[in-house]
Amino acid sequence: MPYRTPNLSLWSGLLIGTLMTCSPILLSTAPARADEPSEPARVTPDAGRLLTRCFRAMGGESRIERIRDLQIRGTIAIGGQSIGDLEMDFAEGDRSRVEIAIKSGEIASTTVFGGDGTTSWEVEYQNQDTTPNRAMLLTPAELSERVKANNWLGRLLHLAADASEMQTIGKRDYLGRDCWAVKIPADRRSTVAYFDIETRLINGFRIEVDSPLNRSGTDAPSIFLDIVLEDWKSVEEILLFHRVKLIQGEQVITITYDSIRINEVDSNRFALPPAVAELVRTSPAPASTPPSDQP
Repeated sequence: MPYRTPNLSLWSGLLIGTLMTCSPILLSTAPARADEPSEPARVTPDAGRLLTRCFRAMGGESRIERIRDLQIRGTIAIGGQSIGDLEMDFAEGDRSRVEIAIKSGEIASTTVFGGDGTTSWEVEYQNQDTTPNRAMLLTPAELSERVKANNWLGRLLHLAADASEMQTIGKRDYLGRDCWAVKIPADRRSTVAYFDIETRLINGFRIEVDSPLNRSGTDAPSIFLDIVLEDWKSVEEILLFHRVKLIQGEQVITITYDSIRINEVDSNRFALPPAVAELVRTSPAPASTPPSDQP
């Protein structure tokens, strides 16, 4: 695992896999509806309608469906101080590659994970080493969890399949914006999504975090993690957010996407690293177990 900045233990799993956020590829969207007349303010829209409005505000289903691959480059900061860089590539055929390079003081490490559509894997490098200090094969479920824990745009688009189980719980103020709050019961954690009433885009998610005190049987107050989606900008006529903030109390991780490119990924990016290719040659593949919370 990369070096962990002190006091960030509750965010375990949110930095590794760092936000494969712009991955609408292979994810179904809600069917487009005819334009609707304005509704009286007293009417509470159902989750499916909110999702449809959001997709329209992003540019529409037809534009999103044109995406075949995505290339994302960005930086990671804590408290305004840069701590690392990230490179992310996604393509049809369940191909992905995420590289996270973290530096804190004299300690530097790089974690890379992904899949070529057949083999899922993860490797780690220390400092400037070109040979990984650790390489391992992942099950499809393990890779899926790494992606799902961080892929917030992908999760939004995937919510369309579960819209019938979601529930609009009313208007709420979310970080100073009037929003429709939607509970997502399909998630294994308590999760609420917030749809901006004015822009119709999604402003973020609030997740109830499992507290160590609760695990010990102590009645502790709930702890929440906010995944805030900001700086929506057009990429090939599709609105995509370019900044994600992970906020828990006074701690903030900011992930900024400096570049998002559509349909420009080199397929060689998904080639297995030599250490992983050697594992495939000498080891049986891990069992293919689907994620337990997959629809």
